[in-house]
Amino acid sequence: MRILSLFLALVLSLSVIAQPGNPPAKTPAKAIDASIRSQVIEAAIKKLHENYVFPEVAKQMESAIRARQERKDYDQITNPIIFANTLTDHLREVSKDKHLSVRFTGGGGPNLGGGADREQYRMMASKRNFGFEKVERLGGNIGYLDFRGFEDPEFARETAAAAMSFLANTDALIIDLRQNGGGDPAMVAFVSSYLFDKRTHLNDIYERPGNQTEEFWTKENVPGKKFGGEKPVFVLTSKYTFSGAEEFSYNLKNLKRATIIGEVTGGGAHPVSPHKISEDFVIGVPFARAINPITKTNWEGVGVKPDIEVAAAQSLKTAHLAALKAVEAKNTDSRLAGQLKSLIGAIQHELDEMKAPTGSAKTQSSTGDELALPNTPAGKTLEAFVKALNTGKIETMRKFHQDHGGNPENAEQDMGFFQQSGGLKLHSIKRSSETEIEVLVQTKKASDWIAFQLNVESAAPHNISEIRIQPASAPK
Repeated sequence: MRILSLFLALVLSLSVIAQPGNPPAKTPAKAIDASIRSQVIEAAIKKLHENYVFPEVAKQMESAIRARQERKDYDQITNPIIFANTLTDHLREVSKDKHLSVRFTGGGGPNLGGGADREQYRMMASKRNFGFEKVERLGGNIGYLDFRGFEDPEFARETAAAAMSFLANTDALIIDLRQNGGGDPAMVAFVSSYLFDKRTHLNDIYERPGNQTEEFWTKENVPGKKFGGEKPVFVLTSKYTFSGAEEFSYNLKNLKRATIIGEVTGGGAHPVSPHKISEDFVIGVPFARAINPITKTNWEGVGVKPDIEVAAAQSLKTAHLAALKAVEAKNTDSRLAGQLKSLIGAIQHELDEMKAPTGSAKTQSSTGDELALPNTPAGKTLEAFVKALNTGKIETMRKFHQDHGGNPENAEQDMGFFQQSGGLKLHSIKRSSETEIEVLVQTKKASDWIAFQLNVESAAPHNISEIRIQPASAPK
């Protein structure tokens, strides 16, 4: 059975907004007419009827789109990105399915299974290190894995084995999925295998087109060294944790193999497959659903509820503290007792400081729109980026990227994000230097809070070198 997973989490969208190295689409966005709009809608409806996991919902979506066509809701839309985003919103209004999406590809869409497309996927995944962002040993011999995507295990297994082998000798493990938008269910099972000693039933996936169910189990033998099935495991989640990352969390929670710490996740349990519906448009159709062998249901629409619910920004310290206490409870070495006690006190102090009110009148703005950024290369660049994005004009964003050493075609992605977010509001400065700045921002449409970090090169003209984001809790 072939199960593909496409995902569009806000965190991943933001992470590529202003990266200089993004490849351009094959063609820039071009105006569309009534003929193209009709072709896209008809083909999309056809693919939904053939593949969508709930046939009755596919009928409801068609009825809603037909009614909008009769009201001429789409007649004035000529921008293909806006059309794709609008169609996605209207389909989701009915289905409530966050996996369902229509995307404008500009002729640069997937080959949908061809050999060249698969090789391109492998190359792109390798640039992301197959989702393995950071592997670290924290104080008290606590393992930490910052993991941001479940890539195809055929390509990712070597990197996964190296990461998990590094963590195998730690006394407890924290797996950070706060910026993980999902991926391949086979990779979910592969990584999970390092956390169990015996073959364990994780999840089932029912596929509507073939009317069949596939079971996913851990493997007893995997490359490298296992962490094992006895030591404590903690999984960090945020509202941006989605799809396969939710499955990983849900599986481990119900098997009582891990403690979930953070925020309720996004709520997407339907694997999705891409279908080309025109030369420039692709629709991702959820064609299957997860069935947990313990609960007999899944997390669709409700998300995974953490065992310990805290703001995503506080979850790592909370998990580190819980891990240290778990290790301390089992420690029999008097030489380590004092060290563990000291670490627990230090982490508790840091966590208490995070929970305390922060900020001052100098760095916070009541509206978020009038925050004065520092007169540094990083501060000036961030101010220019936010101003350009908030215009909602593609030409303004193209000029921004051109002026800051980036690819002007990145503006296509920026406009898609602008449609989703409504722009950004600056709230407060978290830290700042000549070449680096981190601020707390809020999206205007959904009012989501984000820690936004921008780095620039030290040498003039100070082009953007990196943008990093993390989910953030609302300020007190």
